[in-house]
Amino acid sequence: MSSMPHQKLPILPEHLLAMRQYLDLDNEFDIAVWACILFLRKSNMVPTSRHKFLPQEQLRRMDISFAVQGLMLHTQWSKTRQKHDFWHVIPVAKIPNSVICPVTAYCNMLIHIPASAASPAFVYSHSGSLTPLTSHALTRKFRSLVIDIGLDPLNYTVHGLRRGGATLAAAAGVSDHLIKAHGDWKSLAYRGYIALPPSFRFFDHPGYGQYFQLLDSYLKSISALISNFKLVFSIPCCLERPLC
Repeated sequence: MSSMPHQKLPILPEHLLAMRQYLDLDNEFDIAVWACILFLRKSNMVPTSRHKFLPQEQLRRMDISFAVQGLMLHTQWSKTRQKHDFWHVIPVAKIPNSVICPVTAYCNMLIHIPASAASPAFVYSHSGSLTPLTSHALTRKFRSLVIDIGLDPLNYTVHGLRRGGATLAAAAGVSDHLIKAHGDWKSLAYRGYIALPPSFRFFDHPGYGQYFQLLDSYLKSISALISNFKLVFSIPCCLERPLC
């Protein structure tokens, strides 16, 4: 009888807050890694190697636009959509006054690492030119951060960001339909990503106020993005530098 596959645990806000202390946000590599704290599959963010960037599969700078309440990510391909037949738009909301705001992290990368519109979204300087952040490099750095904060890297990986996103959305009462759409799942597989601790079902959980104050702000912003869907300006593409 085969054993059940080992499921990774969700990355939650408390983990990201701890990880941030071990990042040098003046270092371009760390800046690019921190900008990847998104509810996306790794294959949509970064290529398998710096020479294998696929513009129809991984995000380019031109695929990320600013909206009233945050960012819009435009993806044409994913694990569940392999025909490149339509664009899937994912809103990423600002989390006001939070050091783990994904919009702030992305804007910080734009300021420190300007690139062309056609450039891979997540790049850093290497040997005098820009190189894409790769899946291997992101995984290795994330593993290091997990160890730095005292967790087991066998249980926590980059993919835990998707589990964490689904778990927190469920804890905040987001409908199954919206979780499924936001995470770009076609089947009911998204239910396996929700790892809600029993204590989260009770209002006296010590972390309840902190988590849900954050989530309330996030969800209000997401609702505004979905209802308004107004893009107000595109990402600036100044100071182009060649990819190595």
